[in-house]
Amino acid sequence: MPEAKNKRKQEILTIAARLFRQKGYNATSMNDLAKECGLFKGSLYHYFKNKEEILQEVIQPYFEYLLPHLEAIDSSKMMPTEKLRMSLEIQMRAIEANRDAVSVALREDRAVANAYRETYIAQRNRLEDHLVAILEEGIEKGMFRKVDIRLMSKAILGMCNWATVWYSTSGRLSSKAIAEHFTDLAISGLETKHLSRLD
Repeated sequence: MPEAKNKRKQEILTIAARLFRQKGYNATSMNDLAKECGLFKGSLYHYFKNKEEILQEVIQPYFEYLLPHLEAIDSSKMMPTEKLRMSLEIQMRAIEANRDAVSVALREDRAVANAYRETYIAQRNRLEDHLVAILEEGIEKGMFRKVDIRLMSKAILGMCNWATVWYSTSGRLSSKAIAEHFTDLAISGLETKHLSRLD
């Protein structure tokens, strides 16, 4: 029974992620979710305490997947350019694995319940801090020109995050190929041969 319940719970989370992405968290009611799952509304509470818990369980696996990979990149001896490439590849891989859930994790921050908000914000900030560290290392090693590091990190994250809107597993390019293009674009703007307007 526990296995069957867990399987059904994951099915509900998959449907919830799709509805939250398509309609928005606030516009999706428990009735909507129950109907889409083929359940009575009351049956949802057999699996989750409330809609806030569903949102948390949709979001959290994204961070649980991503953060350990980023920590491994941070502690590696790779050069900053390779760290950047690996980081973007992993983020695109997460989108490929579950675009709905990643989209919800990135866009429904205002809906996150207070009990989970501190954890959520810390994890989200970790993603940007990781990129900031790569850029700082690249500048220190003379591989990247001096830039507004926080602005550049947001620009790079924005490229990846926007892919949740248009990426398709049946599209022309794989997630890895897209990450390669993103990395090449970022590095071309960071190379020391370019003059900085922000120095």
